[in-house]
Amino acid sequence: MRVPLCIAAAILAVLPLTAAPLPLRVVEHVVRVADHTDGSDLLAGFGIEDEHHRRAPVVHFDNEHSRKYTVLEIVADDAPGLLHRISRVISSQGCDVHLVLISTEGKRAIDVLHITRNGAKLPEPDQAAVAEELQQALEAGE
Repeated sequence: MRVPLCIAAAILAVLPLTAAPLPLRVVEHVVRVADHTDGSDLLAGFGIEDEHHRRAPVVHFDNEHSRKYTVLEIVADDAPGLLHRISRVISSQGCDVHLVLISTEGKRAIDVLHITRNGAKLPEPDQAAVAEELQQALEAGE
């Protein structure tokens, strides 16, 4: 897929302007790259992140840092309904949530949950089942 030249022009328009005009070689480079790519490398060259680029969610369990709880860490693209999807999976797996810490850095959500099942930490096989269902729900965005 090619990026229309009007998008290349828009990118040039938002570049930091200096007292001097942009060198012709910079303009030619942007037009050349835009004419032959989907634009993601053009955006990356200017430190602009492609808003449609989704990163895989990361799900991590830890039974070492708490005496009473399994610590579940999730890092995923922030989106409406993210906490709902997470809580739906945890509930469907029969887990109880005792503490939730929520943070957002840019477009990434970082959620830490202290969970148990039947008042105990989750053993590794149970963690794997929860992780698999979480991965599916987060990647599907449902």
